[in-house]
Amino acid sequence: MSPEDVIQNRSHCLADNPESNKPKWTCAEQVMRRTYGFSLVLREQIADNVEEEGVQQKKSFRYVEVPKSGSSFVKYNMKPLLDACLSGRAAHGAKSVPTAISAEMVASRDWYGLVPGEELPANEVAFTFIRHPVKRFISGYGTIMTRLETAEHQLRLGGMIFEWGKLKHLEHMEGLREIWRMREPARFDAFVSHYLQWGDQLLIYDFGSHCPLMAHVLSQTWFLNLYAGRILHVGRTEKGTMDADYQHFFSNVAGLQGSCVRAFVDDARRKGAHLNRDEGRGRILQVEQYQKVARRSIERLNENFAVELKVFGFEPL
Repeated sequence: MSPEDVIQNRSHCLADNPESNKPKWTCAEQVMRRTYGFSLVLREQIADNVEEEGVQQKKSFRYVEVPKSGSSFVKYNMKPLLDACLSGRAAHGAKSVPTAISAEMVASRDWYGLVPGEELPANEVAFTFIRHPVKRFISGYGTIMTRLETAEHQLRLGGMIFEWGKLKHLEHMEGLREIWRMREPARFDAFVSHYLQWGDQLLIYDFGSHCPLMAHVLSQTWFLNLYAGRILHVGRTEKGTMDADYQHFFSNVAGLQGSCVRAFVDDARRKGAHLNRDEGRGRILQVEQYQKVARRSIERLNENFAVELKVFGFEPL
């Protein structure tokens, strides 16, 4: 179960049976479709040479995206990486002689929890990347507060929304509007309290939005629970760790040549290609500052994410 399931006192995780655990104000399936609507799930079909009977076996790989955990770098560089390392056009002239010889990209914007486990490909290899839970929450908070400054979200904060070409009243925005008007660190303290009270019920603020915001602070477990299969490879996104984990997966698991993957990553970093954005920079405080001026809130988040911290191998902040 995710921290949000605990907050809502559910007996089992929401993803197991969404229709029996409808979030307040709206249908669970609609909310979750909108929640995951902004994420891109990429699946590659990578074929290996197999001597047996001259047949080529196909392996299916699925990236299970967790927002604010290095997802921009992974999903947007997926096709360029495969193109480079399967065509011989590797960065910096590195020769590509991969064991994987072809790739087919299949993009899905659907909520992957809608696919029952028995309908997933039997040989599908799922992978993901995770991050320190509390640091990720703070990063997601920064994304939310930054994007709330846009005209679209200012209209939403005012309780209005365009729907089918008409301006309509949007309810339940008062709490978020009051929090947004505060100054740091009081705003952070208020937002943490709001999240710890409502959990994934915060998704009501995203009603009617094509680019939901509140999902950025939902736990990593919440997203991973939406995938019905086993996630066999988990990488981490800390500096100095993500590149190594990224290279390990695509070379040792997917079968691309290691030198090509390394060259591609170096080139992408040098060019700044689809790097993950620190949207809250300059608009919220740094993690170290919150540890000093919002210590109680940090402790509450440590407690909320205690299971994730232990299971994922992170120390509390």
